[in-house]
Amino acid sequence: MKELKPTLWRSCRVIAHDPRLRLVRLLLPDQNRSVTDLANEANLTEGVASAYLRMLGARGLLLARPRGRNVFYSAEANPNVENAAELLNALKTAFSSGASNEEIIHYSTAFTHQRRIEIINALRDRKLMSSELVARTDIPHPSMSRHLRKLESRGMIAREKELCRVAYPKSMFARTLLMVAFEETEGQ
Repeated sequence: MKELKPTLWRSCRVIAHDPRLRLVRLLLPDQNRSVTDLANEANLTEGVASAYLRMLGARGLLLARPRGRNVFYSAEANPNVENAAELLNALKTAFSSGASNEEIIHYSTAFTHQRRIEIINALRDRKLMSSELVARTDIPHPSMSRHLRKLESRGMIAREKELCRVAYPKSMFARTLLMVAFEETEGQ
């Protein structure tokens, strides 16, 4: 089987969606559930549920097992997908600690754009002014300002006067996203 390499920003776009998170929540305590069963419980049509489950599977967060005419899903990380186990474990921990879907979406949206991951990595272990970030990343200043506002509002960076630095939120889910962002860049 070909090794899948989903990027963090694409995985976060899939995660940052309430109905898809509801499907993952339904699978955690009760593995090997059919699309029909999950669709009914999540109040989705079978077609929509099936599409969402395939999206989560493509990110390595679910495994699909066809049986006859049915497909059964489990919340198991695909071992061929880099960082899938870390993301799924972070979701499980967030759910078990009582994190709402809204909170998970809040942190996930910090990383739904590749440029924000570049910014986080440019700030890794250092403080920089936004003009220095523009020079290091080649992200135009207006875009840089928008991305910095998003990262700051999500608690991923902090600004001290003119300097920006990585912040480490209390949420273990948010911290896992930061660590995956760092790992993703190291592997390139």
